[in-house]
Amino acid sequence: MHFDEASVDKIIRTPVSIFGMEDRFSWPFRSDGNYTIKTGYHIARNERSFGNNNPSTSEDLKYLWREIWKLREPESTEHALLLCPWTRAAWFGAQIQCCPTTLTVSSFGKWMMDLLGNIRLNVGDNYDLYSSKLGFLVWEIWKARNLAVYQKTNPNPIMVIRKAKLMELEFMEMTEVPAKVSTNVTTTGSRVTWRPPLEGWIKCNVDAAFVEAQSLGAMAAVFRDRNGTLLSGINSSIVATSPLAMEALAVKAALIISQNFQIEKVIIESDNQILIQALKSHASIAEIQVILQDILHLARGIPSYGFTWVPREANSLAHEVAKLTGQGSLHQNWITYNPLSIKNILRKDNS
Repeated sequence: MHFDEASVDKIIRTPVSIFGMEDRFSWPFRSDGNYTIKTGYHIARNERSFGNNNPSTSEDLKYLWREIWKLREPESTEHALLLCPWTRAAWFGAQIQCCPTTLTVSSFGKWMMDLLGNIRLNVGDNYDLYSSKLGFLVWEIWKARNLAVYQKTNPNPIMVIRKAKLMELEFMEMTEVPAKVSTNVTTTGSRVTWRPPLEGWIKCNVDAAFVEAQSLGAMAAVFRDRNGTLLSGINSSIVATSPLAMEALAVKAALIISQNFQIEKVIIESDNQILIQALKSHASIAEIQVILQDILHLARGIPSYGFTWVPREANSLAHEVAKLTGQGSLHQNWITYNPLSIKNILRKDNS
């Protein structure tokens, strides 16, 4: 069998599992690769229209079909406050960084009580402060939802998070809670930077640079300890299908290095929100599903691990290493003999 050049290129760039996982069918018209009747209908309808010079008889019923597809079940509390895509983005982007899914949410009340219980266990005397953060976020999500329903506005997760944060600051001021009660509390306008891991943990930041026209890119993973010391790192120029695939391959490489060095407690940080959200919720993304499966398989071999999203400003070191690798200007001994730009980032992150 012979393939055309475009097909050969796609085959070469398709990731293959290192664990020999079975192939599966993927529906190319949805990001998760799952077939739905709705997308199947639209594709079949479009193909029928293109194959016939005359308009499809369904064109006469266009308005009816449009209204049928708009039909929705009555909205539940769980969907309105937790499971709607934009509300999930708000929960994930907020400081609490949760990722509610249909697998973890049976009812809003139970989910909230479980979350409050976890907060009580982890923050001790700061429970009132952290539980108030939760309340403010729920309130702002509810207000944004009502504006979307009754005033037809587009809900903005970032604005919801900012408004909830302002309410937190007002609450702290009114109750005279010290602003430095936690190293995680930041004020509006404060500098975003890398934060060291907890004692006994190693933090690995990953990033990637991608040149779409060539389907080439560079990825980087850098390991640092509690003191901000650069312990190790990996960088490589590789072929990939997209920036998302590059980022996923960087996480995969970081886990392989963690296992090789027998690191027992590792936090992996990335500024790619889609990737981290998929890893936290075990969601499917057809484009990188093989890599996601490898990542989760590798992670199970590490006693304690976590995946965390951070803003790009807090991922500067990995970004710089990936950029220099892509430019071909990073020498092999960069970990021991740091280039000036890397030295400056390390100094800034540790200041």
